[in-house]
Amino acid sequence: MTHTALVRTALVRTGLVRTGLIRAALIRAAGFRTGRTHAAPLALLLALSAPALAQEARVTAPSRIDAVTVYEDRALVTRRADVNLAQGVTRVTVEHLPQGLDAASLRARSNGVQVLGVEIEAVHLDRENQTVLRAAQEAFRVAKQKVASASLAEGEAESRWSLLGSIRATTGTNVSRTLGAGEAPDIEALAKVLDFIAERSASARDAYVTATAAVELAKNEAATVERRLEELQGAGAKEERRAIVTVRSATPASAELEVSYLIHGASWRPVYSLRVAEDFLSADLELGAMVAQNTGEPWGDVQLELTTARPSTGASPPEPNAWRIGLPRNEADADAGMTAPVAARAPARKMAARLAAPMEEAAKLRLHVARSGLVVAFSSHRRETVTSGAKPARVALGEFALAPEVTWTAFPRSTDDVFVTTELKNDTGVALPTGEARVFVGPDYVGPTTLADWGLDEKVRVGLGVDRQVEVERETLSQERSTEGLFSKDTVHARRYRISVDNHRARPIDLRILDQVPVSGDEDLEVKLTESSLAQFKLPKQEAENNAARGVLEWRPTLAGGTRLDLDFAFEVRHPKGDGVWGLD
Repeated sequence: MTHTALVRTALVRTGLVRTGLIRAALIRAAGFRTGRTHAAPLALLLALSAPALAQEARVTAPSRIDAVTVYEDRALVTRRADVNLAQGVTRVTVEHLPQGLDAASLRARSNGVQVLGVEIEAVHLDRENQTVLRAAQEAFRVAKQKVASASLAEGEAESRWSLLGSIRATTGTNVSRTLGAGEAPDIEALAKVLDFIAERSASARDAYVTATAAVELAKNEAATVERRLEELQGAGAKEERRAIVTVRSATPASAELEVSYLIHGASWRPVYSLRVAEDFLSADLELGAMVAQNTGEPWGDVQLELTTARPSTGASPPEPNAWRIGLPRNEADADAGMTAPVAARAPARKMAARLAAPMEEAAKLRLHVARSGLVVAFSSHRRETVTSGAKPARVALGEFALAPEVTWTAFPRSTDDVFVTTELKNDTGVALPTGEARVFVGPDYVGPTTLADWGLDEKVRVGLGVDRQVEVERETLSQERSTEGLFSKDTVHARRYRISVDNHRARPIDLRILDQVPVSGDEDLEVKLTESSLAQFKLPKQEAENNAARGVLEWRPTLAGGTRLDLDFAFEVRHPKGDGVWGLD
């Protein structure tokens, strides 16, 4: 090898010369000009490069998954590794990263040492894991032997227990025969035999129970080892990744290295349990999460964070495109448009590209690294385990005490049941995301519901089912038809009803009583409420207009415990004589 090649190789190996300009400058400084070589500068340069070569050490650091932040369709995984570093530059290898990680999201940091860079490498499992595969095969062989040995011990214990049971039964039969024959048995000897059998039977039973438990334990261990073996044997040409983190330490030191990356195949959804007390005076809202992952990584004993951030939707709002309209063209114009030259159509394509650009920008993944009021993140109270490919794991996140505002709703024109609803205010201190909820009243399960996005201090209404302790009845008091008017005769249909509500509870209840009058779509057909023994509830303008459009009557009295309420109301329908009315009856 020429001196020039030797110097070039030394410069590259040092890792200190990264560009062609610097390399060329150092070569010229070493005395390489137009074929001339100088041994002294070459020796000096090689001597200077030796410390640099010695400084860049290589180590492999076993890592563990310490924390996971789960989004709606992916997860941010954080691994930690403890590593002993020499002075200078060290390249630390973090192995067994999943093949599907987002390489662009890979980040590394450390305490006390400087991280110079991080890169990713692909590793073929069938070439790299032969040692691990052989170890797994040996572990499976040992596990099978352990299962066979435990099963044999279980069979021996069962046989011994069964034998002692047969001896005890035979002894009892012989004693019965002796007594039946009028012979007097040796009571003392018989007692000793029975005590001996009982003692040995108890010992055999305990041994059998212990052996059975040992078999189950051995089978579980074997199943775990077998699954691991199947994973390794099925790896084939699959790949996994490893991160190469380059760090620099001023002195020899022990450091903790943190590597994080995004990976798809993980998700979570909120689940709620709403438990209302039987007396409806208090309520508890439990917030949990169903966490699922199919990343291929074992999340064992990790700190989970569940966030409402949605990186898949981007962080920027979409920009509106032009809303274009035009007049219909005749057939000739349409043909001309179809055969327009390429040059004439090019501006239209450029315009379309400009209009599409904001949409493409909004679709890019934006990594949220800071918390704000726009995103809510829930942390698990303890470290959790979520197995890849298994059923979703339920994680408890929090429990909140709420003050329910309970209303009993009766609509006796439609049903004799009285329904209980509660209005709940979100005073938990955080906005709560949409999720499925299970509703309980006391120990009884009422049914499922869905809680929509629940902002701070907002109220939601939740149905609690039918209250059998409150009864309602609607009775027709009168139904008349008459003719009125001196000159132009009108037909009048009069209806009068009574709604009765019985509160069998000891406590007062806030009632919401609904009924209806007909709604006319004809100016010659007039409907009028003529009587109401209880004033209707004054609703906000929008709700009052909605009720009027549907002919809804609404009363909201408070009914004391153990009392009855009778509410009378009446209406009339008036129309010109001789015209029929459809739908009234």
